Amino acid sequence: MRRDNVAGCFCFDCFLKDEIHELTDQINQSAHRVQDVEKVSKRFESERDELQVTLEEAEAALEQEEAKVERSLADVAAAKDEMERRLAEKDEEFESLRYARHCSTSCLPSHI
Repeated sequence: MRRDNVAGCFCFDCFLKDEIHELTDQINQSAHRVQDVEKVSKRFESERDELQVTLEEAEAALEQEEAKVERSLADVAAAKDEMERRLAEKDEEFESLRYARHCSTSCLPSHI
């Protein structure tokens, strides 16, 4: 009976060693998976940070371009106003010349 007990204990020890070995392997595999996940997570964070910087640069460039467009529109409006003012002046000059010509031609027959 003692041999059975010894043999039984020996088998139980082997079973425990096998279980410990399997659990240790599982822990190691899990640790590797955790490391892999952490690497992927860090890569994604890095990519996110790069994309954030790119987005901020694009937004800044867009704001600059919008400011250029606004300045250009203001310049066009100012040029349009100036052209309209000059055209109005020329219209006034033309009307003045027409009136002067009309007066000079209408006064002419009375002098003849």
